[in-house]
Amino acid sequence: MKSVVQIRQAQATAFVAYQLSKLHTTSAAYVSKFPSFKSVNSGQSNRSKLAALDFKGRMSQQNSPGFGVNGTDNTAGWMRRRKPEHSKPSGKTIMQERIMKQIQSRLKERQKKDGKTERAPRDEEISAPMITLVSEDGVVEGVHPLTSVLNQMDRELHTLVMVDQHADPPTCKIYSRKLLYEREKQARKQANAQNRKVKQQIIALRSNIGEHDLEIKCNRIIGMLKKGRRVTVQVEKVKNAHSKPKDVGELVMKKVEEYSSVSIPPSIDRGLWSATVQGKSLVTN
Repeated sequence: MKSVVQIRQAQATAFVAYQLSKLHTTSAAYVSKFPSFKSVNSGQSNRSKLAALDFKGRMSQQNSPGFGVNGTDNTAGWMRRRKPEHSKPSGKTIMQERIMKQIQSRLKERQKKDGKTERAPRDEEISAPMITLVSEDGVVEGVHPLTSVLNQMDRELHTLVMVDQHADPPTCKIYSRKLLYEREKQARKQANAQNRKVKQQIIALRSNIGEHDLEIKCNRIIGMLKKGRRVTVQVEKVKNAHSKPKDVGELVMKKVEEYSSVSIPPSIDRGLWSATVQGKSLVTN
């Protein structure tokens, strides 16, 4: 087996032979251009002159593409410019990029939600020049110019809201700012509560689960169902387990049937038993 020194010596010998072969090729090309160098092999001085001339020509043209013989780049590897190595991003940079992506995705989700629950135009947001005015008490006061209504209204206590944009002219009603704020706040609370109730939870079990662990899982499912949430129970098959996924799933369904109703009936797919139940507090509302 060759040692490291022998391998290095062999590599150096091969490199020198390669450079000499390139020098010989380049010298033959210069002989055709310069008649004074016809006797290339006559002496070492001519070889030195050719090498110096070749080096000078390469150094003056190394910034120009295709400067070698026959329009090819014959520059030695050690003379070529190295391409700048792109440094790898640091862990901090990667983390910042991930955070920015998360922020952008959340902003997109927020924009989608805002688009679904877009509020009606108010005050200067109303573009119609003429409106059908409805007072705070619900009395229709006829058609009025929008500018005159806004000028006569106490803007600190009241706001003008478009309630029917399809009417001609659009119908707008005067609301108390405080009352309108309380209504919107209550509506947001109800929407958030509804979203929390509808949020689906997944509880994963295995067919070799013990009695104590199964009791803990069932209590957790019951707690979610009492809040009106939807829960999907999944039982995974384990090799050499005494119980089957179907048996464990049916046992869980019996324990939680008092607090839930079946949304998706039980099914088995490739050894995975699953069923979805809904809390009764949401069903009765």
